[in-house]
Amino acid sequence: MRALSLEDRHSRRVQVIKLRRAGQSYDQIAAETGLSRTGVFDICKRHTALGASALHDAPGGRKAGEGRTLTRRQEGLLKGLIVANSPDELTMPEALWTRRAVGQLIEQRLGIRLPVRTLDSYLARWGFAPPRTLGRKGKSASAIHDRWMIDDYPGVAAQSKAQGGEVSWGDQHEVAGEDARVLSAATPRNRPVRSGRRRLSMISSVTNGGHRRWNTFVGALDAPILIDFLRRLIRGARKKVFLIMDDMHVPGEHSVAQWLVEHEDDIQAFDLPDPGPEHAR
Repeated sequence: MRALSLEDRHSRRVQVIKLRRAGQSYDQIAAETGLSRTGVFDICKRHTALGASALHDAPGGRKAGEGRTLTRRQEGLLKGLIVANSPDELTMPEALWTRRAVGQLIEQRLGIRLPVRTLDSYLARWGFAPPRTLGRKGKSASAIHDRWMIDDYPGVAAQSKAQGGEVSWGDQHEVAGEDARVLSAATPRNRPVRSGRRRLSMISSVTNGGHRRWNTFVGALDAPILIDFLRRLIRGARKKVFLIMDDMHVPGEHSVAQWLVEHEDDIQAFDLPDPGPEHAR
């Protein structure tokens, strides 16, 4: 098969991004471009992390993605550790994963200190970059969230300020692409799989200042997983947490509500309005 020229490779990557922006799925784009689903996913992730520069090959004919600081084997080791453990289970001080914790893990295990921008690129490539919480479900859902921001959010922010707290935005989503298929195998067996397939997901919080904390889990989100995340969230917080939650309705919500009552001095949770099933992802 004839190798693609630099121009052809660039054109195909541009086509992938255009199709993705048009709302097509990874599978649809793969079928149209002749790439694998993983190839499409990698192009989109690199573009998210690096912008337009990710669509070009590096000087000297090196393909985008080559010349990385970490080898594929090292990346696999690190991703497996992050999926299978929380930081404290690796004798690290933080209760949830953060950019800093991942950087410390890389330095401890490999003796490599990565610049922040490079580390962010790896996190995005691995699927560990949380999405924006608001306005991602379509125009109607965004309008509902916009009204909540105007009518209700000022009260939450005022409470947080009065109590010396910090506003965080909580979200859970499925990790897409290669990570979902490969990394779920690294998850400990004592974490039950509650769905018909091994699905790797991520539960996260992002403060208004951009500080991200997360953990991963396999299967469907349930009350024990959510409570464990909330417990870890307040353990790593220096202020009272005012958590605005999106898509975190779980079986056994009564136990979550009871836990929140018992820890009301440390955390207060607010639900974003549900736009209804017609706007579900």
